[in-house]
Order: sequence, then structure tokens, then C-alpha cells
Amino acid sequence: MQNSARRHVLADVRLKCGLTQRGLAEILGCHLMSVQKIEQGLLALSAKIARRAAKELDLSEAWLRANDPKQPPVTARGSLWSRRHYENAQDRKRIDLRADEQQALSIAYPLEIAGPLIDWQLTEFHTQIHALLSGTKGTPSQGVVMFRVRELLKNLAEEFASDPEILAAAKNPLQKLQDAYVKAAMELTNREFTGLNKIKLPGSLTVTRMEAPDIRKKES
Repeated sequence: MQNSARRHVLADVRLKCGLTQRGLAEILGCHLMSVQKIEQGLLALSAKIARRAAKELDLSEAWLRANDPKQPPVTARGSLWSRRHYENAQDRKRIDLRADEQQALSIAYPLEIAGPLIDWQLTEFHTQIHALLSGTKGTPSQGVVMFRVRELLKNLAEEFASDPEILAAAKNPLQKLQDAYVKAAMELTNREFTGLNKIKLPGSLTVTRMEAPDIRKKES
């Protein structure tokens, strides 16, 4: 039986990456119909598309061209492939590097340069979130942004390990910031109601604000 008679392994990889056929076609720089026919086994995987897919998905080109569904997907380095390899490959595309520099980072994020990478990404993420919160400041959308960011971080924390030392060190400072926010909110509320014992409404109707009862015990 020829390989063209069965579904191509590229289809399985695409689904594991969470991509649509159109999305994969955009990444590979080819027509949607080409992806559809390759996956259906109606079109042979060309050398050009195989090379592009190997680079964009961090897959072994030889594994792709062998098209053997009995063999698990592997990287060019021979390690078992997972969706994280695709995500790392796409993340590196954001960095404007020369070909030799791209090759230097094609294996993994080296531990030796993890520090500068984290510094850069922390600043970038902080800037983007700061801009979103400032852009929606004082509107209902600000709450939506904060909720979605928290949900995203929660989901990531469930999937990936967090540095417990960093979380522990930030616990008290974060609590102080929260306390300061609550205090400011309470002071604002008190200012809004101070001196508003009587509110004059249209039609000469006067509404008297009810004072909170004094529940403190009277001195005997």
C-alpha cells in the first residue's frame, strides 16, 4: 500500500498543535488546498514544505517524509516531539536574529542565557499589562482585563512549575499593596458619605440618610 493512500502524519501533528488547516497553511507559506490534499494523502509532501514544516514545528524532516503513523513524532535531534516544541519554535520567531544566531538557539533555551531572557520577558510582559490596565483605567473593561490575566496565569500555574521562593518573597509586599488599595477604597467611600445627612431632591422632597446604629455598649 502506498503512503498516499492514508492520512499523512502532518495532520496528527497539526491537531496536537491546536492549528486549523488554514493556520498551518499560513505558517508553512502554502495554499490551504495543498495542506488539505497532503493530509488526505492525495498530494505528496514536497521537499520544500517538509523543510518549512520541520523548521516551523521543530520536527524531524526525515520523520515527516517517512510518514509512518506507527512511529511517534520526533525532533531533528531525535528526542520525542510535543506541542511545546512547536510553541518554542514559534516564540523564537519574534526575535530578529541572523541565520547563525537562529541556529544557536534552535536546540533549546540555554540555561546560561536564561537570566537575560527572563529579564527581557519580564519587562515586556509588565509593559504590555501596564499598558492594558492604563488604557482601560476607570472603565468596566479594566476589571475584565484583570480577570482574564488572572485566569491565564492560573492556567499556566496549573500546567507549569512556579518558583516557590519568588512567590514567598512577594507574599508580604503584595499583601501590603492590597491593604493600601482597600484602605484607599474605604477612605473614598467615607468621603462620599461624610456630611450627606440630608440630600435635597427635585420637588422639595427631602431624603434623610439613615445613620448606622451605635451598637457600642453604653457606659453604666
